[in-house]
Amino acid sequence: MQRVITKGDKRVSLNPKKKPRVLLGASYSVIEPLGLLYLGGLARDEGWDRKFHLVKNHDFESFFEKVDGFKPDVVGFNVYTGNHEQLRNAFQRLKKDHPNIKTIVGGPHATYFPAESSEYSDFVVMSEGFRAFRKILRGEVEPSILPPEGTDRFPHPDRETFYQDYEEHSKSRIKSIITMTGCPYKCTYCYNSSTPKDIQGGVPPEIAEQIAKTMGLGGRLFPHNIRSVEDVIKEGKEISERWPAEVIYSQDDVHGFDIKHWMPEFSERWPKEVGIPYHAQMRWEMTRDERRLDLLKEAGCFGLTLAIEAADFTIRKEVLDR
Repeated sequence: MQRVITKGDKRVSLNPKKKPRVLLGASYSVIEPLGLLYLGGLARDEGWDRKFHLVKNHDFESFFEKVDGFKPDVVGFNVYTGNHEQLRNAFQRLKKDHPNIKTIVGGPHATYFPAESSEYSDFVVMSEGFRAFRKILRGEVEPSILPPEGTDRFPHPDRETFYQDYEEHSKSRIKSIITMTGCPYKCTYCYNSSTPKDIQGGVPPEIAEQIAKTMGLGGRLFPHNIRSVEDVIKEGKEISERWPAEVIYSQDDVHGFDIKHWMPEFSERWPKEVGIPYHAQMRWEMTRDERRLDLLKEAGCFGLTLAIEAADFTIRKEVLDR
């Protein structure tokens, strides 16, 4: 029985119920796992305790140690094709040792191979996962494949919890940020151009019907989702005030695409309110507009990453569609 004491007219619990716990994992990278940080922010806003774990060289032993120590109620993992078999083995062992833990997989492999992913995970989140993840944490859905449902506002990321466990990322003078997902272009080789017909192995009829209803057969599996300037500035200010950062690296595929509304506001506010110079990446043809380059310079962008996929014009236009 839970003991209580009386304080005035209130009954105060001596053993308050512990918050539910979620552990979010991904393969190790020197770049912060931005997707997990935003999902961690969502879990924070939903009242969950959070931990993050990055797996190095496909060795999940430290991951299992983290599970044993943290005792999460839910474990989620971002999976790419190439580390999916290692994750399958890890999640099967996890279920054997901790049958009550609910498991989630998301990311590119889960999106392209949802049926296969459902063989070793309770929940399979396709495409952008904010809405689905929120439903899982709230207990609003049963274990299943959760198809895309459009875009949601990015949560404010949980860098604090991540940096507590990953000092090398916390101390790095280069911090990463993202202002948008998806891409307006349609290069044939890029995941951003994927449509429901690219899903491998099929999905149950009811899932296929939901996907078709949400995005149509020609809609994109990875939608274009642009964050507000206000939210990006808020994240940048937190970085500048709390952690060392000499450079911000924007991980957008095509940074600064909107030069009518988004970039003008951003170029005015970022240098005044954040003040950290940043590097970005975009397509070559975007640099033809001098207005865009001027706005980037005003914002504090000092360098651009630009890719040349092929030198041959015919290959670019007829094969790669770029």
